[in-house]
Amino acid sequence: MHNSPISPYYYLRFCGIKQGPPENQVSADRLRISPQQTIWFYLIARLRTKGPPEGEFFRIVEGQAEVSSRVILPKPLWTNNGYRFSVSPLTLSIDCQYLFHFADDLSNPYFEVWYPLVCCGDDMPLRSE
Repeated sequence: MHNSPISPYYYLRFCGIKQGPPENQVSADRLRISPQQTIWFYLIARLRTKGPPEGEFFRIVEGQAEVSSRVILPKPLWTNNGYRFSVSPLTLSIDCQYLFHFADDLSNPYFEVWYPLVCCGDDMPLRSE
């Protein structure tokens, strides 16, 4: 994971990842894919653009982000002093790796966070032991 540069006024920080319905989210390090489970990314931000951060993800193939697999995430919701991005598990595949990217401006980022993610099948625990 990579966080943006430290600034006393502007920042973008990754806070955590959870999975499950909004009312019953579980913290997750490794994820299992289930049609009933939504993945939630939490970030805090104070950006020069004065708006919410933007998000996207790519599938990793042979160690490289596959540009043709780019998916732009919907605008995040403001919740509990931070931003919450949702990712439908229907957009991800079991046993695949992804690279999530959050930034103040995806086309020309100054503040950005990168987060790699490995998706596991239903037989894997939600939290790594």
